This record gives sequence, structure tokens and C-alpha cells, in this order.
Amino acid sequence: MDFNKENLIQLINEFSTLEGIALSDIPNIDLYMDQVTTFFDEKLSAWKLNAEDKILTKTMINNYAKADILFPPIKKKYSKEHMLLLILIYHLKQILSLNDIHTVLSPITDKKIQKNFHSIDLFDLYEQFLDIQNKEMKNFEESFSKTVYELFDKTDIGDIGVNDNKNYTLLLIIIINLVISSNIRKVFAEKLIRQFPEIFNQA
Repeated sequence: MDFNKENLIQLINEFSTLEGIALSDIPNIDLYMDQVTTFFDEKLSAWKLNAEDKILTKTMINNYAKADILFPPIKKKYSKEHMLLLILIYHLKQILSLNDIHTVLSPITDKKIQKNFHSIDLFDLYEQFLDIQNKEMKNFEESFSKTVYELFDKTDIGDIGVNDNKNYTLLLIIIINLVISSNIRKVFAEKLIRQFPEIFNQA
């Protein structure tokens, strides 16, 4: 694929159509580990960078249980609640450490609190997650497409001095733009976790 404005906008548009897993697509029956990993590899395959990548492995899931960010399986089976938490964990761990994930999910997963936690709350939380994800995808498509148009239309982009190749300079600036934007949100999320620890303790 040639590196040009039209192809880049097409990639943005295609990426912004990625969808989360609908609540109705998650089985209502308990699943064994192999069924869980197969389910996620199929349903979240579009999020992979490479075809051979694994979304979730047995080791990952076992580590989440050991880190107390996932309920232990019941008779080696995982419920719908497990599946919802695994989806949330998958997305949270792209940005947050396991320790931070433990902090924000502990009101749900803490064994002392778990008995008072109703599944409907988790279902509602997951619906909110899907709604936010869809809105953010649309926002990304609109705002970053605008950024790409602006960068490609800058006549002095090749005069930055990074390289004589204007395409290289453009791609580098686009990647830096994405990384800085992501890092700003990542650091602010981490600051919120540390600024208001009592919220998680009282939930």
C-alpha cells in the first residue's frame, strides 16, 4: 500500500469500525479454559497486530487469577462474569499495570466484597464500556482524520531536517502524535488512580 493521504484515511476509517464483543455474543453457559481462549481469539482477532498473535493465553488467565484481578474459576469453568472481566482486563492492560488494574477492579474482585456484588452491576458496567468504546472510535476517526489532512497539507513538513524523505518525516510525526496523545491519557489515568485511592477502597 502506498503511503499517501487517501490510503491513510482509509486505514483510519477501517480501524474505527472495530467493535467490541456484544453482551449477547458472550455465552450464557460456563466455559472451560480452551473454550475461553478460542472465543477471544475469534471475537477479538481484528485487534491483533499479527495473525499469529494470541489475545489471551492460559498463562495470562492464570496470572490474572493469581493477581486477584479475576475470580477463580468454578470447577475449572468460567462464567459470563469471568468473560466480561477478561474483556475489561484485556483492554485495561494495554495501558495500565496489573497493580493498577487490581486497584480499579478490586471492589469487584475482592473476595470480601464479591458476595455483595450483583452481576447486574457488572453487566451495566460492561454496557457502559461498549458505549464508551464506540464513541471513542468515532471521535478517533473524526479528530485524527483531521490531523492527517492538516499534516499532509503543511508545505513545510519536509523542512524539519529529520530526513530528506518527506514520507518518512510525515509518518514519524503521525506516530509521535499518536504516542504523545496516548501517553497523556495513560499518565492522567494513572494519576487519577493514585489521587483517589479511597474511592476504590470504599466502593
